[in-house]
Amino acid sequence: MTNSLLPPSTTPLERDVEQATDRTVEVPFDALWDANRIPAHLLPWLAWALGVRQWSDAWSEQRKRDEVAAALTIRRHAGTLGALRQVINTQGVDGADIAEWFDYAGQPGHFRLVLDLDGVGISQKSYDELITGINRAKRLSAHFDPTQISTTARGNIRLGAGKLASTTITLTPYRLRQLAVPGPTTIGTGQHGSSNTTLYPG
Repeated sequence: MTNSLLPPSTTPLERDVEQATDRTVEVPFDALWDANRIPAHLLPWLAWALGVRQWSDAWSEQRKRDEVAAALTIRRHAGTLGALRQVINTQGVDGADIAEWFDYAGQPGHFRLVLDLDGVGISQKSYDELITGINRAKRLSAHFDPTQISTTARGNIRLGAGKLASTTITLTPYRLRQLAVPGPTTIGTGQHGSSNTTLYPG
């Protein structure tokens, strides 16, 4: 073996064991501690080395790299508002922020998570991971108040108006109550006659 680290006095058995357990990985040494350059299959080991306390194999590769890249910043600033916001940014929850007690007239030393979902939504699993990350990054003397969740519904508003009017008219025949005809009284006679004529075509 050209890459063997065993001394010349190594027995054949030791060399066979070395060959059987060889897991040489061609990785540039300057990339082993870089979360953006290290091979994906080595990310869990770098996360362990940097003290990442929250990890899931189900995360996307980019999410894993973001967690590892933010690990030192979160540990250095643990207990501060900046560390809590770094946790939120790492997990990629849009519309999330931290409000301290004086922002909402709460009790001193308290804080809460503010979620403005704005029609996007968040799964229960993502929410639980977010709360777990915040609890690990907050200071021990800080108390977590219930989360404030708000959302904005957007849509088209249609307004309509109508008017209904009617008129009822009652028609009654005119009744002559009294007819007075001034003048002299005249008496007359008359005769009416009629005849029927039938025409037939020729």
